[in-house]
Amino acid sequence: MSFLLAFLTALASVIGSSQPSILPSTVPANRAQLRADVDLAQRIIDDPSSPPNAVASAGQFEQLTTITLAREPLAGRRATLAGLTGPAASGLRANLDAAAALSRLVTPRKSLPPWRIVAPPAPGSLLAYFKAAGSRFGVPWQYLAAI
Repeated sequence: MSFLLAFLTALASVIGSSQPSILPSTVPANRAQLRADVDLAQRIIDDPSSPPNAVASAGQFEQLTTITLAREPLAGRRATLAGLTGPAASGLRANLDAAAALSRLVTPRKSLPPWRIVAPPAPGSLLAYFKAAGSRFGVPWQYLAAI
């Protein structure tokens, strides 16, 4: 009986954990508050007992923080990173490094390429093409259709 009670209590805590988010939905302008929020977000993410909605909120906050800081001058990023705890600093630094690496992969264009959009063939024709290609190359047609 005690196992069932413990199981139901644990299940209720996961299912019924609709607590409001304690992290802001926007990145605070105040540097000290931002550092405190990033530290809290990292602690929530690292804690295996954190409820799923808290982990999702913390992850979204870290994403927003990364996007915001990636657009700031280097001095602003350094000022934020300098006041973070170890795990939060290393996580945010890794996110910012990844964002910088991704932005170097492709240079922004000032205009769109000269694309020409045409109507696709009828669904039956497309299916026949995918099935024929799947037979020819030994790949399930669904994989080809997904590409």
